[in-house]
Amino acid sequence: MPDVELLGPMTDSVGREGVAVERDERDQGWFRVVYILDPTDGALLESRSIDDDGIVTFRSTELTRQPNATAPTPQPPLCGPGSEPERSC
Repeated sequence: MPDVELLGPMTDSVGREGVAVERDERDQGWFRVVYILDPTDGALLESRSIDDDGIVTFRSTELTRQPNATAPTPQPPLCGPGSEPERSC
């Protein structure tokens, strides 16, 4: 893939072993972005944004990824039929 470099083995913030790839987006005014992937299925374990000084400015770690058995309770609409108290929009 253009602009993507294989970094090799890397550990995420919670100690899981993964394989890291990096995309340098500094030419677009952004950061170097490192993605740590699970080598068994390719799932994203963590992403990191790194500035020009090598400092991690943002980190997102995926701890769980699975379907939910239940959905959240829907909230009443802000206005219209079913709103509490009922009011027009």
